[in-house]
Amino acid sequence: MPESRQMELHCFAARSPAERESKKKALRGFAEYFRDCRSVVDLGSGDGVFLEALTDLYPDKDVLGVEINDELADLSRTAKPGLRIVKSDAVDFMAREGDRHDGYALSDMIEHLDAESGLKIINSIPGGAIVFIKTPNTDSVLGHQYYLQMPSHKTPYSRFVLKGILARAGFRILAEGECDGTFTPASLPGKIRRGALRLLFADEYPRIFGGGNYYVIAKKE
Repeated sequence: MPESRQMELHCFAARSPAERESKKKALRGFAEYFRDCRSVVDLGSGDGVFLEALTDLYPDKDVLGVEINDELADLSRTAKPGLRIVKSDAVDFMAREGDRHDGYALSDMIEHLDAESGLKIINSIPGGAIVFIKTPNTDSVLGHQYYLQMPSHKTPYSRFVLKGILARAGFRILAEGECDGTFTPASLPGKIRRGALRLLFADEYPRIFGGGNYYVIAKKE
């Protein structure tokens, strides 16, 4: 196996059933955006956690994973037998059948592609389709750490750049935000502390305390 794919295996695969369940729980809310889709494709499905979340939530939908790493695909099938996974490069898959589906997920995936390939995938998504993209939040210190942790990352996407690409490709933003490592205390003292930090750091607050990942859900008009 090429070294880059070994690195992906070590970094992306859940190390225990409990970790896998935790990752799936965190992604379940994003899966809900595909409720009106007929057919959903998880591009770069990795160890299949989001693919599993989709199939759990929508057992009657046509849900498909696309993954070129055999070891990650095998982990997916072992964790949840019956998952449908096609071995393919994502750009090649979109060229072959990108117009056949109305839901696309790129979770922790687009940053692994060169910029040209990322644009090809976004531009080949058909009209009316929903896309979910999650990528390191390069507007925050933690997001920079997330991006630099993986040697196979090729292209950073700030929210400004990603939203601009989606707008030029004809997408309308439905939802966006930060996730993973965000400072969201539930207690009153924690909320007071967060408010004080916002006042203290003002415009620098998102950069210092922002989440490690940025997500966007968009629909192509």
